Amino acid sequence: MVAPDNPFLIIVPDEYGKLIDREEVIIDLEKKTMNALDGGTLILFSAGYGMGKSIIKEKLKKKLKRKVKVIEFNFTNFIADDIRNLPFEKKKDILVIIERFDLIEGMSKNNKNKILNLIIERNNKGLTFLLLCTPDVVKKLFDLNDNFEKRSEIVTVSEMTFEEARQMVVSRLNTMRKAKSGSIEPFTEFEMTEIWKKSKGNPRMILLLCASLYDRKMVRAL
Repeated sequence: MVAPDNPFLIIVPDEYGKLIDREEVIIDLEKKTMNALDGGTLILFSAGYGMGKSIIKEKLKKKLKRKVKVIEFNFTNFIADDIRNLPFEKKKDILVIIERFDLIEGMSKNNKNKILNLIIERNNKGLTFLLLCTPDVVKKLFDLNDNFEKRSEIVTVSEMTFEEARQMVVSRLNTMRKAKSGSIEPFTEFEMTEIWKKSKGNPRMILLLCASLYDRKMVRAL
């Protein structure tokens, strides 16, 4: 049974993004992206699933919207055509964002290299790329293609600290309260600590664990 008004059920970016402050990552990503516009560098935004890559990427786009033109698409079976159809003129004010780049793992070794070399070729012609993928995929791609590794710069998202996790939980609880509070009730400090440990600092997992525990507590109280 699901408890009414469970504040942890919604983890879509618009709502979720309001509750995670990763400003230091956004600043680092913006700095490296702007430096990459001078050419010759690929930016790999690397983090595990549920760590907030897409949310941070959206915040980056808002910061860059007056400085660069952003072209964005997901990795699909037609990725080669998408890359070939990008502008050919040398442009230092175009940022190409490819979401779900880790899906390249589903390709053969030969096709992976073709895609990586195509990106390198377009990067040589002045386009800047921001690729969103997981750390495991980054390592495999570096092992596969030396040139790709040499010109790549990595930006990572660290796991949430206990205090960050606690603040996120308080923020989500406050969406249901008449008056804002710093309390984590109905959770206990012990439960909050266990949630953080089990989640290993992954924001999405923290919310999922909180949603389950919140249901149990609220239904029990009915």
